Amino acid sequence: GRMIRLFHAPVETFESVRIRHSWHDWFLPTLIAAIVATVGAQVTMPLLLEQQQEAVEKQMRANEANMTKAQIEQQRDMMEKMEGITSATTLVMTPVSIFVMLFIVSGLVLLVGRFIMGGEITYGQVLAAEGYISLILVLQVAVLTPIRVAKESVLIMLGPGLFFDNDALTGVAGRMLAMVDIFVLWQVVLGAVALTVLTRGSFSRALWSMLGLWVIYLVIFGGLTSLSV
Repeated sequence: GRMIRLFHAPVETFESVRIRHSWHDWFLPTLIAAIVATVGAQVTMPLLLEQQQEAVEKQMRANEANMTKAQIEQQRDMMEKMEGITSATTLVMTPVSIFVMLFIVSGLVLLVGRFIMGGEITYGQVLAAEGYISLILVLQVAVLTPIRVAKESVLIMLGPGLFFDNDALTGVAGRMLAMVDIFVLWQVVLGAVALTVLTRGSFSRALWSMLGLWVIYLVIFGGLTSLSV
């Protein structure tokens, strides 16, 4: 019931979490989100492997004059082996990263709730609320996976990035733009609603605080993805 109400009556879900919660409240919704996200990652895996292959081939062409034929063949063999490692790593790291992010985000939201909102809330309450909010990821994967396959890019989100080609979405600013997504914004707003309910504080203050955390996230991960691609 709490999972269903998240989508049409989130205040009721967070009110019930404020009164009573257990580990089921964060574990079960996050597990569902992790399973769906892992399936989506496997569907888009060929796109990620192709992107990595293109990057390696580009580097090899740049260094071709300084490499022997044996070295070139060795590089291609290593690339084929890395494809299998990447698939296995993604299969494991996708659900693990979702749970890790749940704990980290819940800790940050707890700090906001206590020191900015001035509420007497517990980590368990925030963890339960963020666990339910992670269900938005299920809809995100269901909608974005076919779009990413069609646009042949794993970096596309349902936001302004859809209106630009892949070459325009480079650098820190480009990666940040690509990561702007209405489903993530939905999660941010729900986080503000949860903070308001749990702390009995101001919704506007909660919303601006959550938006601030989101901007910091975009800057950090936009920079990391621009360095790794």
